[in-house]
Amino acid sequence: MLKIVLNSILFILISCILTVYCQDQQSSLKALRGDLLKNYDRYSRPVKQASTTINVTFQFGIQQILDLDMTSQTFHVDGNIILTWKDEFLVWDPSKYNGIKKVMFDFHEIWTPDIIPYNTAAGMSTFASDAHSTLSVDYRGRVFALLPSNIVVSCITDLTDYPFDGQTCYLEFGSWVYNVNELNLTKSKSGRLYYEPYVKNSEWNVDKISGYIFTEYTAFSNVSVARIIINVSRRVDIHFYYILMPYLTASLLGLVVFLVPIGSIYRIVFGSLALFILVNLLLFLAYNIGFHALGVPYAVRCISINIMLITISLVVTNMTYQLIMSLMVTCPPLPSCLAHHLTNPILARIFVLKGNLESTELDEEANVNDFSNQQPFQSTSSRAAIREWALLLRLIDRLLFITYIVVIIIYHS
Repeated sequence: MLKIVLNSILFILISCILTVYCQDQQSSLKALRGDLLKNYDRYSRPVKQASTTINVTFQFGIQQILDLDMTSQTFHVDGNIILTWKDEFLVWDPSKYNGIKKVMFDFHEIWTPDIIPYNTAAGMSTFASDAHSTLSVDYRGRVFALLPSNIVVSCITDLTDYPFDGQTCYLEFGSWVYNVNELNLTKSKSGRLYYEPYVKNSEWNVDKISGYIFTEYTAFSNVSVARIIINVSRRVDIHFYYILMPYLTASLLGLVVFLVPIGSIYRIVFGSLALFILVNLLLFLAYNIGFHALGVPYAVRCISINIMLITISLVVTNMTYQLIMSLMVTCPPLPSCLAHHLTNPILARIFVLKGNLESTELDEEANVNDFSNQQPFQSTSSRAAIREWALLLRLIDRLLFITYIVVIIIYHS
């Protein structure tokens, strides 16, 4: 029983002591804040001599790269700006204020450096300067500020190698009002100017981040600037299925066009399907990347040249086919200069042609064969003329096929 009474008395005494200490601590903190903010001017630099330079330690912690918009040419980054400086008017003796060594102030209560991003995109960047951004001050006058920031800066992109491209964007921070003699940016003791992203981006890989501080000399004033350079590369894996796979499918259909007989309707079907895929793919790219970046994208060049080659192949072979079919009605002989070259064995080997016109079979495509069977030829000369024209048609098709292969290889190299 006595033990319980003693424990109760001890508990009451400790509670009273803690209550008195907390009240004393609170009153000391209130008195300290009142003394520090008395006659404090938050609009003037916190230095006792006007010639003193305020050294502001600058760091930027990148939380996440949100977006790199090709249409608006903007780079969107979410992170925290970490600033540290000395305020000569926020110094006190902890022994006079119940041992208090640190005080918290709201952002609007004391002077803060006006650090802003210089290359912001039309004022789209925001800094948390409200009640959520408190400043920590120790008894030596060292001020620590952690500012959550959502920054959107201009970034000129070059899409020449799209979708295998890499981009370089800059973040430049500095004072808007003070020159380098009044406010100077410095690195921390660790020498780090930035912290890498904690969250990965779904479209971009961060290849390299670098940064340095320099003095920018202008016609108006010299300012201290912190520049952070971010090199990113596009993730190719996510472009494989909605760009590369459809393009390979259309290119395969473009090759099949040359393997189908010239007069066959399937040549038109396969060619039209390839053009349909390529045109829609081109529209998709135009919608997503726009027309504002530097350089013509690699994917756009390949798709456009593929569209042109397939279209030329379909138009030339079909028009030539119709022309030759109309000439077969009168069966005029092939001009001697063309007939002479068609019999050249070297040309026949290169373009896989049959050099002997007399033995050339009329099976280049089904329509020519049907036409030759329906015509009541009276002599072998008419049949030989048809073979010559069919061989010329085959040569034109081979030339278009080789041109298609060569140009595609050149544009993809």
